[in-house]
Amino acid sequence: MLGARAGEGSRDERRAWWRVFCLAALAIGAWAFAVPLGTGPDEGSHVVRAAGVVRGDLIGAKLPIGDNTWVMVRAPAGYVDVDRFAVCFLGDPYEPIFGSHRDRVDIDACPRVDGVDEVEPLPTYQHRGQPLLYALVGLPSRWFPGENGLYMMRVLTTVLGAAFLASAWLSVWRLPD
Repeated sequence: MLGARAGEGSRDERRAWWRVFCLAALAIGAWAFAVPLGTGPDEGSHVVRAAGVVRGDLIGAKLPIGDNTWVMVRAPAGYVDVDRFAVCFLGDPYEPIFGSHRDRVDIDACPRVDGVDEVEPLPTYQHRGQPLLYALVGLPSRWFPGENGLYMMRVLTTVLGAAFLASAWLSVWRLPD
């Protein structure tokens, strides 16, 4: 009886895991494609770190700025301006935001991801995390140049995030009442 119940339970658990995975992937994926590139929290620095790790630069070289918060990693030169993408998507540049005034942004002057074949030292402040996740997420930057690579990094992050959420949900579901 216990064996039959365990087999039936594991099938139910697999179904539940896939349901949660699909719902989480849908929600995370909607965000990944709705938010303009480079506008996610620290996204530019994470992109540089992931591209550097997948190219073998696991820890980077410390920069003499501040208190050990910046490192240089070897990453595609085209990723240098990813942090600046956000200025192109913040609405009317003449609208005061929190009492400040922004200069007009010429849409043609918005950064593009060019020069991805050239690898050079780029600064990043994302260097304390374990490199395994960055190595996985950075893989698309090897095969998909430019902005397509950034979107593929988001797709891979979506899949990994949804899998982690589904696994966490299943772990909580298994707790005794």
